[in-house]
Order: sequence, then structure tokens, then C-alpha cells
Amino acid sequence: MKRFSALGAMLALAGAAPLAGAAPQPPSCARPEWPQEARRYELEGVTTLNFRMGPDGRAIEPTVARSSRWAMLDQAAIASLSTCVFPAETVQRVQGKLLPLQFVWKLQGPDRVPPALVEGSCAASERFDRYVPFDKGVSGDDGVLVRLLVRGDGTPYGVKAEAGGADPALAQAAVEYVQSCRFAYPKAGASPGSPVSGRVLLKQ
Repeated sequence: MKRFSALGAMLALAGAAPLAGAAPQPPSCARPEWPQEARRYELEGVTTLNFRMGPDGRAIEPTVARSSRWAMLDQAAIASLSTCVFPAETVQRVQGKLLPLQFVWKLQGPDRVPPALVEGSCAASERFDRYVPFDKGVSGDDGVLVRLLVRGDGTPYGVKAEAGGADPALAQAAVEYVQSCRFAYPKAGASPGSPVSGRVLLKQ
């Protein structure tokens, strides 16, 4: 079973030669705090932020250059970056430049066999084509990213949509659609309450 480790949330330079070369001393940052809900749903991803450095060595104007797919992880990355204080020599060399920084949200521990979607179990829908577990796409015109937990009897609960660019009403409809689906645990090593994430695809 994957487990959260404080070492799993890492601060890494995002291919940023300007910052890496200019900072012989690392910044002083609080350990990134993995949101509790993200841990429960075992959400992972990489958030790339862009920011500028203020004269006091703190990050200013942070923006999400590339999302982890999960808003709560992106917001946690911004919150963590706000605690960083960069050394004076770095401030002098890169002040005013747009700098990239990555937060890698990775759970540690062995992978487990997740519950599988029972084929044909989701309710017929005029709007949705199917639910695809483990689809790593984002919400958009072709589908809605959804996360959920699965009971021992295969019924989903705690279903939540990552609306992103999708219409809120469509995101809610996707949640209701996934609630009609059923899952099956492997015969050995079942772990009721396991998380699953994927996308509800729209009919084209």
C-alpha cells in the first residue's frame, strides 16, 4: 500500500539553469505540506510554478505554469513557495527574472492492485460515453477528471470532480454518473476504501 511520506513532497528546480547556477546556497523553505484530502485520495503529480524574486529574497507573483492536474496540490505548492527565503547572492543575480520551480508530489511505497471497473456497470447516459480509470488527462471539452473511493462491496463514495475548464453543471453530472458504476477488488490483498481517479469521457 502506498503511504504518504514527508519526503514525498520535494522542491526541485524545473530545468532552471539561471536559478541553479546562481544559488550556491539553497533557499530556506518550510517542508511542503501535503493536503490531507490529497493524501486520502493518493493524488500525485508535478506542479511547475513561475515566480519572480523580491528584494527580500522571497518569491513574488507566483503562477502555475504547469498544473499537477489537482488544484489542491497546485495551491499547496504556492503556499509552500511563499515560505521560501533565497540567499542574498541569489537575489542579486536573478532579481526581476521569471524563474521556474517544480514541486514533485509523489507517494512512497509499493504499488497495490486497485479495484477494477466492472465493464458495463455504469448507467447508460446520453451525455457520457464511459468512465476510464487512471486516465491522466485533465478536465476539458472531451471529459471530466474525477476521483473517488471504493467500498468493499464495489460501490463508489466520496466522488469528486476536478472541474478545471469544465462547466460546473457538467462536472456534477459526471459525479452522478460515476456513482452508478461498480468496481471489483482482486481476490487477494483487497483494501476497502481504495482510491481511484480517472476521467468521464463525453460522447462526441
